[in-house]
Amino acid sequence: SYDALAHDMSELQQFVFQLQAAFVQDVHSVIRNALPACRPSMVGFYSTVYFKAWKTSQGGVRMQMEAVLQDWIYEAVLSQPAMAVKARGILNNFHAGRDAAVEAMLVRAYAPILWRHLKVANWKVRFNACSFLSHAFPISDSQGPVAENEEQIVAELKAVQGQPADIDRKSTR
Repeated sequence: SYDALAHDMSELQQFVFQLQAAFVQDVHSVIRNALPACRPSMVGFYSTVYFKAWKTSQGGVRMQMEAVLQDWIYEAVLSQPAMAVKARGILNNFHAGRDAAVEAMLVRAYAPILWRHLKVANWKVRFNACSFLSHAFPISDSQGPVAENEEQIVAELKAVQGQPADIDRKSTR
């Protein structure tokens, strides 16, 4: 059946991700090239593959997995809005399946990208960054100090509330 085949393919891709750290970039490149033509169901499938591969990885493979996940974050923020939606879709399972390890990784991965792009002049990039933040909210490490987490959440809320009105320029043209 289709479900059994999809499960087997998911397991195979996770296995290939785990073979060697060098394979992570190769598999990621194949998925990245295929993504523009993917249906939403395939985006969800790839999201599951990335999430399970990251959860079971360790050492050099985990470092490579985090590097390609950061590549998806860049794609979700800097691409045209239609492609950005698909890139955010790749990260959906990380937002839905949060635990302490996932939260810590997300905080590390998002910090250098997201905050910088909420303030750029390009309205599409700001739109993507704001959309990304709304899907990932809250971006905080639950294992960290409570006061620090509260400050982080307040900063995220201020960032979203402070977005200029031109973020919806596409509908006014």
